[in-house]
Amino acid sequence: GTFHAELVNIIVCKHNGKTYRMNGQHTAWARIYVDTDYSCMVNYLVYTAKSDEDMRTLYASIDRSSPRTRANVITSYLAGTEGFEGVKSATMRVVPMGFAMWYWKTKHDRQKYDGDDVAFLLRTDQYDLTRKVCAFLDKHSSRDCKHLRRAPVVAAMFATFHKAPQIAFDFWVPVATGTGIDKVGDPRLKLRNELMRVAVDTGNGSHSDKKTVSQEFMFRQCITAWNAFREGRSLQLLKAARTKKTKPAKP
Repeated sequence: GTFHAELVNIIVCKHNGKTYRMNGQHTAWARIYVDTDYSCMVNYLVYTAKSDEDMRTLYASIDRSSPRTRANVITSYLAGTEGFEGVKSATMRVVPMGFAMWYWKTKHDRQKYDGDDVAFLLRTDQYDLTRKVCAFLDKHSSRDCKHLRRAPVVAAMFATFHKAPQIAFDFWVPVATGTGIDKVGDPRLKLRNELMRVAVDTGNGSHSDKKTVSQEFMFRQCITAWNAFREGRSLQLLKAARTKKTKPAKP
């Protein structure tokens, strides 16, 4: 007695001779579990899009409360589009989160901007840099390099590839694979070992048995290791000081 059919909209969009479902998956599953004699007259809305971009915009604008997450909005704008074709789904999920953490320095600043803003920047002003980070992550298996696919680590990738792309590549490959390291105090080895040892605290609780650290702390550890690598210094301990020294070294 609490179901309001008039509040339910099933939405489809016609484009280029095809009809695409915009929402309604959960509603369809719910209908399967309802008695067949139950009257379920919901609204069926049909849109027509002139372009693929218009259809993506429509999809991203629907269910913008809990059903449509920020990550889902960004993916709906970028996945499979020209310029992002072939990017792995695992990469597409983490790159926007890492980008936002790098681009906006505080959590408060990041909360001011939604998925539309992030997607716009990734495909316009920050496109070249984003593609560099995507290409690097796509070269490494998500199964073998789970320690890289974290927002603070990807944020550090944006920072380092922005400063010095080739040096950043030389820095991150050993962190990803563990190869090419021949010194005990190599900052890349210290960072790799630390990333393998800890889990990142996302604020939603952790199911890992590993020690958890904050996203900000993990980001600063990455930058500390990067700065030491750029300056040719060895590290006995990987500390993440809360000072300006953790900013990426200049090219």
